[in-house]
Amino acid sequence: MANGHKPCHIGCYMKKIRVMRWLVCTLIILFLVMSPRQLIEAAQYDLYTDLAQITKPQWQGRIVIYHIVTAKTYQGSVSYYLKSQAEAFAKKNRGIFIEVIGMDEATYLERMSYGRRPDAYSFFSGSVYPEQLQPLTQNYGDFVEGLPVTTAAVPYFFSGYALCHNEQATTRDVTSASDLQAARNAIIGSTDDPKGFMDGNYENAILDFRSLGDCIRSEKLASLQIEPLDNFTDTVCYLGTDKQVDAEKAYWTEQFFLWLLSDKAQEELTAIGAFSVRKEVKQVFASAKLNGLKNTYRSVSTFEPFAFYSNKNKLLEDAQLTRQGDESAKSRFFDRLAVVLFE
Repeated sequence: MANGHKPCHIGCYMKKIRVMRWLVCTLIILFLVMSPRQLIEAAQYDLYTDLAQITKPQWQGRIVIYHIVTAKTYQGSVSYYLKSQAEAFAKKNRGIFIEVIGMDEATYLERMSYGRRPDAYSFFSGSVYPEQLQPLTQNYGDFVEGLPVTTAAVPYFFSGYALCHNEQATTRDVTSASDLQAARNAIIGSTDDPKGFMDGNYENAILDFRSLGDCIRSEKLASLQIEPLDNFTDTVCYLGTDKQVDAEKAYWTEQFFLWLLSDKAQEELTAIGAFSVRKEVKQVFASAKLNGLKNTYRSVSTFEPFAFYSNKNKLLEDAQLTRQGDESAKSRFFDRLAVVLFE
């Protein structure tokens, strides 16, 4: 009996094999249909050509950049953005390592007091004075109108502000992202509380794009309306090379600056809610509301970074007093602001 059933077992086994073959073929066909782009890219990729294009500099070493945090864009970390760009740069330039260290101004000043100087700086207006830096030697291209490009510092991103309105709020108070912005617009706010606006405590707010992005992503404000304010911004970030760095390290530092100002790196700034400083770079933000603000910042009004450094403390003091209703401080504030604005 056992031998009599053997052909049946063999036939069933062969059918299973045929089914499995058809299944594998079907899966292969589906894979080919569903992923043509990846296959085309893989077919076109030439490992040896890619390796040949990697720069192998005679000088090799580590470059330290301090990213000094005095303002934040609406989402993500600038330090993380810089680190990811540094990794990509290192892959194309064997032996060149960029170390990005993010810190607040207090930590930065403490390090400098100990003589711990970096090779380069990523900084907002008013954090670094020109005597710390050496002249830049590269041609960095065309910038958005109104952005100051000095002999010692080049901007690489900026953010801005928007007027926000929530019809369902419980009060009509105004909250602002910064003393400078509030005083400049002669708006005396009751508090500096973006979270309060997000929670529906205020009807109106002037928010930087970081806070605005938080509001959009929270989806708490069903009736959120956003309007461009004007093109003023105090959130422009610059790059500069330390004065004590030798020529070869300074050269590779500026090569990294050029990398950050490339089309690809500038387009990726949308991930941290920032605008490109380059005129011709096209950016598309994840939020349509933020895309609607781009036209306002086709040109900017901002500080000359080093003039702001020498006037910053007095300007901030008068800004705070202006928000408290001091009319004489308000007059001083606008007089001093006119001095530090880049023309």
